[in-house]
Amino acid sequence: MRLMRNYVGDFYGTLGFSIGSHPYVYLASSVAISLALLSGLIRVQLVDDIRTGYSQEGSPSLRERAIFTEYSNFTTSPYGMAIMAVAKDGGSMLREQHLAEVVRLSKFALYDLNVTVDGNPFTFQNVCKNRCKLNYGVEAFMNSLNIQRELQAAGKPLNPEIILDYPQSFYGTTKLMTSYYFYGVRRAEHPSSDAITPIEHVWLIAFWFFGEKGEGATFEAVKNLEMKLYDISVDENETSLLDVHVYGDEIANREVLQGAQNIFWDFLAGFALMFAFVAITVSASAPVGERLTTVNFILVSTAILSPLLAAGSMLGFLSALGYNVNSIMCMTPFLILGIGVDDAFLIIHSWRRHVQDARQQQQQQQQRLTVADRMSASLRDVGPSITITSITNTLAFAIGALTPTPQIRMFCIGTALAVFADFILELCLFSSMLAIVGGRPTTRRRAVVTGPAAVRQPSWTEKFLRSYCRFLTSWPAIIGGFLFAVGLWTMSIYGITRMTTTFSPEKTFSSDSKLRESIKVVERMYDEQMAVTIIMNKPPDISNATEYQLFYEAIATLEGYPNSCEPERNQVWLRQYEKFDREAFQLASAWSDENYTLSYDSLPEYLHDDPMASNSVKYYFDKNGKVQVERMGMLMCFKNMSQWADRSKMIIEWRKVSAKYSNFNMTVFIYDATLYDVILNVNSVTIRAIVITLLCMAGVCMFFIPSVCSVIVASACIVSISIAVVGFLSWLGMDMDPITMVNILMAVGFNVDYTAHISYHFHKTGASSDGIAVSKAERLYGTLSAVGFPMIQAGISTAICVLPLIFNDIYIFLAFVNTICLVVGFGLVHGLFILPVVLAALPGYCTGGGKCTSRRENLQSDETMEEMQAINNDGNQQ
Repeated sequence: MRLMRNYVGDFYGTLGFSIGSHPYVYLASSVAISLALLSGLIRVQLVDDIRTGYSQEGSPSLRERAIFTEYSNFTTSPYGMAIMAVAKDGGSMLREQHLAEVVRLSKFALYDLNVTVDGNPFTFQNVCKNRCKLNYGVEAFMNSLNIQRELQAAGKPLNPEIILDYPQSFYGTTKLMTSYYFYGVRRAEHPSSDAITPIEHVWLIAFWFFGEKGEGATFEAVKNLEMKLYDISVDENETSLLDVHVYGDEIANREVLQGAQNIFWDFLAGFALMFAFVAITVSASAPVGERLTTVNFILVSTAILSPLLAAGSMLGFLSALGYNVNSIMCMTPFLILGIGVDDAFLIIHSWRRHVQDARQQQQQQQQRLTVADRMSASLRDVGPSITITSITNTLAFAIGALTPTPQIRMFCIGTALAVFADFILELCLFSSMLAIVGGRPTTRRRAVVTGPAAVRQPSWTEKFLRSYCRFLTSWPAIIGGFLFAVGLWTMSIYGITRMTTTFSPEKTFSSDSKLRESIKVVERMYDEQMAVTIIMNKPPDISNATEYQLFYEAIATLEGYPNSCEPERNQVWLRQYEKFDREAFQLASAWSDENYTLSYDSLPEYLHDDPMASNSVKYYFDKNGKVQVERMGMLMCFKNMSQWADRSKMIIEWRKVSAKYSNFNMTVFIYDATLYDVILNVNSVTIRAIVITLLCMAGVCMFFIPSVCSVIVASACIVSISIAVVGFLSWLGMDMDPITMVNILMAVGFNVDYTAHISYHFHKTGASSDGIAVSKAERLYGTLSAVGFPMIQAGISTAICVLPLIFNDIYIFLAFVNTICLVVGFGLVHGLFILPVVLAALPGYCTGGGKCTSRRENLQSDETMEEMQAINNDGNQQ
């Protein structure tokens, strides 16, 4: 391993010499390739799909959706949209004007609202096809109610065949499931005998638009219809009586895109803040007389330009290949800025150290180091640690690309490519610019000093660092670090245990969107009831008593859950059909049940009288003229289902029932099931990805740091930071969902920056070139003097860059900025305190330092930064 490290160092030394010798070639090549990739941005398309984009490939819900599509005779995916209306004054929706207005709205949405496709008007009628009468129950209820009101006003008795009630109403033998349309119903406990209906109050009336999504121009027309209807609902002046909510996928997709587009200003603000911070710190760390110079301005600009070019090139490259950009990928520029500027800080810091070394050598020996020599030494110094962090960050997102969620996979692929591109640009573009503007001659012939050279006194920063390093090797630091770690892990693990596994589309759009209000309305509706479609792909043979009994066993199991609705709210059409078939037999046999056997023979007549059930049954006539049922569906009602996590848990139970009664080949279909599967699998996917990522991180560190103990300690710190980040995300109100999963993977890869640099440089300073062991305090001094300040610069600049997102109320971006800030905070604490304390506490032979000697047992008060850096460089040459 040590030999491999030398090979890596030699490679970067050669690369640095080449860049220093031909900086304009590297600069021009980097810019030319970046511009070529950026040209792909002319084809960029920002597209989001809240349903398929967050669905899990290969999940049971996709198979269930395919079965439902076939069952419904669709050729493309099913489409669903809901219109919910409540009275603006908070009164009942059964008032005559309000009921008439909501029926008018339903008809307008179905028949009158249109767009043009191929020169012809296109309405929702073209979408719903055989399901256009799905909402007829509301109009039928209104018509029946008006009939009874007219009779009552005329002093006539009410029509006894009209029963207007909840959850069912009847007009003769026709049943209306009012529970599917009416919500927030309050019934009279003791209705009067002359009351038209016992229903006193209805909070909301819902209409369900269901059909086939279509493709191409048809799909675009469906989207435009939904958007037009939503825009009408937002207009408060459209109706003076109703507050209308429209809930559909395409509305959610548009709201997500609008939220993503709004972070452009946050990005500009973050960019400006980061530029100012980088300019101040780069100038402040420059030697006196070289601070407020054009050189520093160019370096700062190039340091920030490199990651921006990397992010833009990635987007252009993917766009050129035909891939769409989604809203989550808008976070990539923020992320790459933080990672890229970290590398630039390290290169600048190393370059300036070697420039100072060169000046001292010139004063003493009148030798001149060329730009190529300085660049070779700089990249030899920091190239391996930059490589560690770049490879680990790339691997973290590459592993995240294995997630089965399409939009998250695209984000991970794009970010992995951008991290790798930034790694190349930092080495080639930034380093070449540094060689050009920072490559001024360093020979300044001064008067020859005949006496001994004056000893430079250490600065206050060196004195502080020296004292801090002595503290890190003391028992108070060890005890304090241990107590801090235990407290941190306790709080973090407890936070993880209280984290809720869930997901909701509202996390992807702004809080001022009316769609958030609509989702709250839907959640309240789901507390009252949520319909679940049960498809039997092999219906029971009802003439077989055993099989028919087994069918009712399955229904009883579904109706036996604590959150199941009352049986009368379920649409199990076989219950009504059995009564219908028996009455038909009795009528044909003079009201005798003798020799009666239940069969499907009366099914066509039954479906004629019950049109609502006609879409639930697929039958045919066999060669003997007998009715054979090929498929059948039922609607089961469940309540107290407002929480996405509760629905996700219940779908497991429903699938268990389906598996138990496998002879019926049952399929459970819920329109949102694709998102439920994401919730169900997010924990296992996250844990698997984290384990693989951590193993990859350890493998990469082992490749560059030939010390098992150092790698174990660095890996343990990565785990510690990751646990702390996840735990405190929970304390900040974040849930365990696909968004958090990505943030965790990002945190695992990102926090390597705060452990790999320290571990690598600590190991590198294990012994001086003369073979004399170096004390722990000296090694820490050399390590922190090399990477401590750049690490602080990088961490703070990254946090500053994303800080404007804290004012964004979209969950995705809040989770992102919280994660970044937590990684920076805990990363700096581990990198500057916990990890040095642990490394110093380990025996020297574990971390590449050998056995310490008395020559450097304690850090001397008169040792300067340059002397310690000489030790650091000696270790680098080994």
